[in-house]
Amino acid sequence: NLPPIVAFHSFKGGVGRTTHALALAQAIIGEKQKVLLVDADMEAPGISWVFERRLPNPLVCFADLLAVAHGDTSPTAENGVKLVADRLKSQGPIDGIYVLPSFRSLERFTNLEIKPEHLLQGAKDPFLLTQILANLGAEVGVDVVIVDLRSGMSELAAGLILDPRVHRIFVTTLSGQAISGTEKTLQLLGNRAPSRRDEDPLPALVIAQVPPEPLGSTLVKDVEIQLLEAARALLGEAGEVESRQFVVTTPFAESLLALPSSWEETVARLQKAGIVDAVRSLVERLPGKEESREILGEDIQNSSLA
Repeated sequence: NLPPIVAFHSFKGGVGRTTHALALAQAIIGEKQKVLLVDADMEAPGISWVFERRLPNPLVCFADLLAVAHGDTSPTAENGVKLVADRLKSQGPIDGIYVLPSFRSLERFTNLEIKPEHLLQGAKDPFLLTQILANLGAEVGVDVVIVDLRSGMSELAAGLILDPRVHRIFVTTLSGQAISGTEKTLQLLGNRAPSRRDEDPLPALVIAQVPPEPLGSTLVKDVEIQLLEAARALLGEAGEVESRQFVVTTPFAESLLALPSSWEETVARLQKAGIVDAVRSLVERLPGKEESREILGEDIQNSSLA
């Protein structure tokens, strides 16, 4: 039973990517499901910051996973994955969420000896990271793995958002730079990694920090049309989907412009702002465990990247 992988990505920082990853985690545990929340933003680890008080001395981190997977000679780093899973289970969940921070200490977050490219370069499977994270989620016993990626097209981000089996969620605001960058990202992925097969999960777009009506409605409509057109090739056979099937909008909330250093306070603000309710439709799009196992177990030779 391999859980689905959800990867949050944004072209630029400051658009609410981490906020929405946290909101989706909260929405999923509200459905009595368990989550593995991975902070893969190695430069600005927001999730690690939010959980620092509840997890002051983590037993394991994402940098550890990269290191043990790099040194594991098995095809999908089985021994390394089991080691990290055992540490996570010993650490225990926080309100149903197993947290894998980027580093064990935020004071040392600039020290990364084994980088994502070290793991992926020369790998026979270009989507090795997807398999490792899915196996880790299965070992820990969660229902969904959520990964918060660094903004931009980094080596680590490419390993996940170029994999059509991953539930890819792109976050943008209504600012011109964010929209333009998101448009180019969607077009690039449409050329390289569209959702071609029936079982490939459709990507989703979150337009965040939408101002109140009527200004918000007018702006969002134009942006939806622009980005939906850019995503036609990425959506594959489902290229003619309506915007409501592809786009999720969330309201502007001044209280979320800077995340507090407390998980409890973050949840309270997410709930009050309506962000958790807004992302519940994303929960419904997630494949079940049986479907995820079939997708991840299939040959990936038909993928454009492979």
